[in-house]
Amino acid sequence: MSPTADTQEKWRQYYEVAAAKSGDRDASGEMIQKAESRAFWQTCFMIGSTVFLGGMTTFFYKVLSH
Repeated sequence: MSPTADTQEKWRQYYEVAAAKSGDRDASGEMIQKAESRAFWQTCFMIGSTVFLGGMTTFFYKVLSH
């Protein structure tokens, strides 16, 4: 299982348990959507950060190697 899917599953389980304890099963769907959204934006941030750092590394390598 990928780290993102694992994180998403942990959040889903956490929200289901929290909803069951509070007796509010309807809110669990909304909380699961928030967890899925959070996982999506975390993935976007990691991809963006990796691309940015790769670009900066390439840029500085080219500038400093000439």
